[in-house]
Amino acid sequence: MSGLPPDEGLVPGWDAIDRALEKAHGRDAPSRFLRFQDSPWQRELAPLSAIRVYSPSEPRPHWHFVTYGLTDLFRKSHADPEVSGAGHELTFRLARPPKEEAPPRWALNLLLFIADHVLRGGSLFPGLRLGLAEPLSEGDDTELCALLLAPDPGLDTTRSPFGEVGFLQMVGITRDEVELLSDWNPRSFLELLDEHEPFWVTRLSRKSVLSDPALAAQVRERVKREGSSSRTALLPSLRWSNAGYGEPITVTLDQRDLQLLRRSLEGRLPFGRDLTARGQHGHEVLFQAAELPGTSRVGQRLTLFVTRALLHEMLATLRPEPGAYHWSVLDGIVVRVLNTP
Repeated sequence: MSGLPPDEGLVPGWDAIDRALEKAHGRDAPSRFLRFQDSPWQRELAPLSAIRVYSPSEPRPHWHFVTYGLTDLFRKSHADPEVSGAGHELTFRLARPPKEEAPPRWALNLLLFIADHVLRGGSLFPGLRLGLAEPLSEGDDTELCALLLAPDPGLDTTRSPFGEVGFLQMVGITRDEVELLSDWNPRSFLELLDEHEPFWVTRLSRKSVLSDPALAAQVRERVKREGSSSRTALLPSLRWSNAGYGEPITVTLDQRDLQLLRRSLEGRLPFGRDLTARGQHGHEVLFQAAELPGTSRVGQRLTLFVTRALLHEMLATLRPEPGAYHWSVLDGIVVRVLNTP
């Protein structure tokens, strides 16, 4: 089964991935092996050394792509002795039509693109959402335009002499599911998706879970009951400033970001969970659930201590309409909403 370059001999990191795949698919399972690099010195040629592709029939016929190269294959490259390289390899399970005899090139290119993002310093962890500039497969009729990363349900974490190696599966999701995940949590969403798409196999023809009225109602009820696991809301237009002693602190953001802020607050603070709203250039506003209202500021972080009564008042008055908003119990704080460009 080994896809090792013939002149490399035993490569501990590579062998660890092979062992995990043998356990999942069997030692003699047929697979395709696409090699991009034959040595650790060719990193500039491609972000990965190789991709292996299986074609299992269960739980439905699909392609199972697995990368080699985000973890340490040839030698230790990171200081943490417990983690190999980036800590995970990427996987992708893509539904395989009956007459499709080879894995589609766009899926390989997508894996290379995400791997390049990671190796240039991008994040890689379960629950990460990655938006794409175009649909998952350009030219196909699909609503899937983003990825959610989750531990591959068919592969166990393994170890090499260089540390732990996990496998994160890319799961295709729709635009409104990206927004849903901001209000909810990846674990609950994936549990729901698994009921309809076992092993989270990506089907390009899949519609949003919110397209079914009955399922959407079930989701809204769970969101209301469970809240959000997203500690941070990324709001590009957010900033805050203080003209001087005795002057109010002004928090500024546009209409679009205010709508996201409202949803994020509703999913966090009623459950006693804090929310960090992060803008550009280091500006942050921490909304902290508290018994008494108040404010504090350290560096570029402004903290608002928000009681249940204050949260209710904020949600009742804050509207995605240009204007200035303030509350008597937060004396000295003004929220200014601007038109979205």
